[in-house]
Amino acid sequence: MAVIKTIEAEGHRISIEGDGIIRVYSRGHVTKKGIEEVFKLIIELSKGEKALIYIDPTEEQSMEPEARKTLKALGEEHCLGMAVLTRKNYAKNIANIIITTLQPKFHVKLFTDQSEAVSWLKSL
Repeated sequence: MAVIKTIEAEGHRISIEGDGIIRVYSRGHVTKKGIEEVFKLIIELSKGEKALIYIDPTEEQSMEPEARKTLKALGEEHCLGMAVLTRKNYAKNIANIIITTLQPKFHVKLFTDQSEAVSWLKSL
């Protein structure tokens, strides 16, 4: 799939490809400001529509508690679906149980395989 646009913001690379999925590659220490900057760009790329978002945090070192809260709040407002990549199967399983319990206002699921994550987003 061809990349239509790529933007760098607050240590994150954000791209949109021909399939309409916005991909966020998170690096380093994630702050509330960083999440807010990323969502400004997501809103711009999605033209204000609820977006399908794939997040690869495998180069992320840490995330501030306020950044997590901001991610949830902005996700509920601007996401149709969010697929998050993880390297560890046990983390995926635990997180998916927690997500089911918390019942967020948008579709969110963790994956260990990128192609499965993208297929899931396309099914929404």
